[in-house]
Amino acid sequence: MSMLQDPRVRTVLRVAAAYGALAWLLVQVAATILPLFDVGPAANRALVIALAAAFPPVLVLGWVSGLGLS
Repeated sequence: MSMLQDPRVRTVLRVAAAYGALAWLLVQVAATILPLFDVGPAANRALVIALAAAFPPVLVLGWVSGLGLS
């Protein structure tokens, strides 16, 4: 059996792709909106760091949620 045929792996890949798209969208919106409120670049940096720190737990949750699929 190929590794990509495992439902848990497919779930994790879907979760990673969705998280990446959402994180990209949030960073783009923040980069556009935050300067209007005179928020410095530290807020953008903090957002990127928070999103990066949340990525591994999100993948673990995607893996755990995929356990019931097989």
